[in-house]
Amino acid sequence: MTIQSAKHDGTNSQDIIVDGEGLYQIFSIDSDCYVNIYGITFINGKSEYGGAIDSEGNLKIEDSIFKNNIATEYGGTICSDGEELNIYIKNSRFINNSALRENT
Repeated sequence: MTIQSAKHDGTNSQDIIVDGEGLYQIFSIDSDCYVNIYGITFINGKSEYGGAIDSEGNLKIEDSIFKNNIATEYGGTICSDGEELNIYIKNSRFINNSALRENT
C-alpha cells in the first residue's frame, strides 16, 4: 500500500496531516504488509508502543514529518517488532517525540 501526499515532489511539503489528537496511535501495520509513505505529517499520536506507527511489516518513509508523538512504553515515534522486516527512512524529520521507558 502507498500513502502519498498530492504534493509529494521531494521538497518536504506536506499537504496531508494525520493527527492522533494525543489519544490514538495513527497506524498499525501487520506483518504481511509492505507500506510506503511519502510526504505525510504525523502529529500527536499516542500509544503503548509506537506513538505514530507500530509496524510488524516492511515500511518505507520519505519526505515526512513526525511531531509530538508519544509511547507510554517503547518506540516514541515508530515501534518495529517482527522477524525479517525492513524499515527505510529518508529525508524525514522527527520533532519532539518521546517514549516514557528507556530502551533495554
